[in-house]
Amino acid sequence: MFNLEQLKVITDEKFLSAIFSTIFIILVGYYLRKRNIVNEQASKALGSILLSAK
Repeated sequence: MFNLEQLKVITDEKFLSAIFSTIFIILVGYYLRKRNIVNEQASKALGSILLSAK
């Protein structure tokens, strides 16, 4: 199913960090938007700023 090289990429610390930080940013944005703490434009702006910072 996976060869050794693919397994190294999937378990790489930087790869996992990027995945988890992206999921965290999405969840925080969803929470802030759902609670009407930020409006739709601010939510989009924050998402693009945070995701392009890496």
